[in-house]
Amino acid sequence: MVPKIAQLPADPSLISLAYHYEHPVQVYEFEDTLEVWTVTARIDADVLAEDMAAYSDMDDEALDAVQDVTVGRMSFARVRMFGPDHPFEAMDSYTGDVARIGEVVLDVGADGWEPAFEAALAHPVGDLLVMDRIILEPEWRGHGLGPVLAGAAIRRLSQGCVAVACEPGSADGRELSEDQHRDAAATLGRVWERIGFEPFQDGVHILDCHLQQPQDLLAERQEEFGPRCAAPGRRTTGRRLTGGFVADAPRPRRGHHRSASPRRPLDATPRSTSNRPSRHANRRHIFMPRISVSVASTY
Repeated sequence: MVPKIAQLPADPSLISLAYHYEHPVQVYEFEDTLEVWTVTARIDADVLAEDMAAYSDMDDEALDAVQDVTVGRMSFARVRMFGPDHPFEAMDSYTGDVARIGEVVLDVGADGWEPAFEAALAHPVGDLLVMDRIILEPEWRGHGLGPVLAGAAIRRLSQGCVAVACEPGSADGRELSEDQHRDAAATLGRVWERIGFEPFQDGVHILDCHLQQPQDLLAERQEEFGPRCAAPGRRTTGRRLTGGFVADAPRPRRGHHRSASPRRPLDATPRSTSNRPSRHANRRHIFMPRISVSVASTY
């Protein structure tokens, strides 16, 4: 089902994915075996204000008060299979959920892949990426956005990996009964199948990074958002959101000058600004979130 922009808090084509990897400067345990990435999905205040200025009567003072809109957050753990440490020990040092996935896909005693997992892969040589948490803010849920954002992040983080593994289940901290946990796992399993995950064993799902199908499925999910992204003359929902503000945008208006990063598709090549069509031109859009990368070190 194609999501309608009127049902979304804001235009999803404005969403950015920011990648954050933090580590101490000094040597630390499993530093060459485990990488933990946090990915934040948000709409930058400047980008949102620029977009609102094009479609509203808001004055500059009101536009300057626009805040970032938080869409969600994701966490991934990359396990290097050919490092100096035992990969399962590295996974076990992080969280119980990640360790459980390790128990399913790794041959813990032999320091390699579990035979059934290895047999299920097209080319079982490389690292493992674990999709640990995907959490969207409540107002962004139910629109099919989760698989799109997760798929975009996986595309960036899975280079050199044989597979992505996850264990579908509720991750927002709610108290659930055993039946509710089982229903949530089944529902989320179907959600992740939409970008190429397949059931493996003991509740773990895997996505084979060497297959074309996940890329094709992600392209389909992105294109589903296309008809409503940056549609000329659209209106936003006019709601206050967690972590930001979106106001009604009744008609186009130019003239707001807050600096904002250019809105180009992720893989678009640089192009000349001369004779460039308006970004609001009536054209076919494929939703591809913009990305930025932040690597921080603490000591």
